[in-house]
Amino acid sequence: MDRDSVKVFLPDPDECYERLRRARFGATVSCVYCGESEPVIKKGTTGKGAQQYRCKECETYFNDLTDSFFEHRKFPIEEMFYMIKEMRSVPTTTVASDLDRDYDAVLNFRHDLQELCGELDDLTLSDVCEADE
Repeated sequence: MDRDSVKVFLPDPDECYERLRRARFGATVSCVYCGESEPVIKKGTTGKGAQQYRCKECETYFNDLTDSFFEHRKFPIEEMFYMIKEMRSVPTTTVASDLDRDYDAVLNFRHDLQELCGELDDLTLSDVCEADE
């Protein structure tokens, strides 16, 4: 992707990773496999810029994206954050155009996120509910 072709302001990737890290781990990173936090050490970054870690307890490697919704996605983290931010207010065609991305790829990302959100929320409607057409 050519950065000059993007029509929107994207967040800084480092800030996206920091925000994800704080949301997932809080103040101290813990192993996503065994849950230990004391023996976790930093071990460089991935090709996408995610911080890598090694757990001394279970001797596994993981990174900021391991076992998260963002793992194994082809979009850069800043584009995924942008898509999530604009999900409720901007049509998929506009987001795809803004990012110079394939419409189906953006739509699939949104559907995956909507499916995840549906699993997280046990939404029960009660009383009077209104809907348009």
